Amino acid sequence: MEIVLTKHAKERAKQRSIPLSWIKKTLEKPTAIAKGSENKEIVFKEFGTRVVEVVFVKEVDKKIIISVRWG
Repeated sequence: MEIVLTKHAKERAKQRSIPLSWIKKTLEKPTAIAKGSENKEIVFKEFGTRVVEVVFVKEVDKKIIISVRWG
């Protein structure tokens, strides 16, 4: 499945020093999953002592990343 980062998600990942590889790993094998507002999903994954949160919308053939942050 294709992964597409919005401009906002790219800016936040850069600003927060979250590597793209960690975003992909979080989407592939999350530690936890939550429902966001509207049709958004939030996935979480631990990396050492930190937790990455990825907010996305799932479409038929892709996941559109809305934002990424440290949890």
